[in-house]
Amino acid sequence: MRLKIAAAMLAVSCAAASAATLDVTEDELEFLDDTAQVSMLAHHGNGAANGVDELFVAPDEEAGKVHSAGSQFAWSVNKVISFAFSYDAYGGFGGQGLLTATLDGVSAIFGDVVGEVIAAKMSFNALGITLEGPNANKETLFALDNLQINGADVVLGSFGSSVKEKNEFGVTGFGEVSDFVVTGTLIRSGTELRGRPSLAMTMGSVKGDAALKAVAPVPVPAALPLLLLAFGSFAVMARRRRS
Repeated sequence: MRLKIAAAMLAVSCAAASAATLDVTEDELEFLDDTAQVSMLAHHGNGAANGVDELFVAPDEEAGKVHSAGSQFAWSVNKVISFAFSYDAYGGFGGQGLLTATLDGVSAIFGDVVGEVIAAKMSFNALGITLEGPNANKETLFALDNLQINGADVVLGSFGSSVKEKNEFGVTGFGEVSDFVVTGTLIRSGTELRGRPSLAMTMGSVKGDAALKAVAPVPVPAALPLLLLAFGSFAVMARRRRS
């Protein structure tokens, strides 16, 4: 029984040491000029009633202007859809970097063919997000939820909802990463289909001080009391067996 208790304590302490939660930081991040930036954009166009649904990804901070890669997807009102934005340092053509943005099962990709060149092994420490849902009649609602960066949950709070407005914010605290995967869900509601709700994301780097503002993973020292208790139980059992 004591062995089971000690093992359970050890498992809890390891889980506490590896847990991570990231918080939203500033309204708008200021990325360093000399660092890499990669972006994705998903939006519902404002043409006909059904619009033009587009998804873009680019090896710079302006995916919506460069249109480096694009795909059409079927936008549905009141349907929760999943999205992902990722960078694979060596996953592209000839071992270069590969960018992929996926929304509702449709992907836009940059770096998998000749001519779409993106550097390998770039690094990032911050994610900038713009969530926008305005339209002429102010009847389009747009929300972001279940956001994760490399598996760490992001506490969005009020920033996750864009109700007839534009929200700009950033997420830091996940350290310096190369490969990354950002995932989440989006839902569009309201009565006006002609609006142009959009989600824009830019991964880049900010100064070290800003990158440490978010809640970091639980430090190992915080788990030490549980570890010591677990190992102490092992020692007690060993002494009793010898006696």
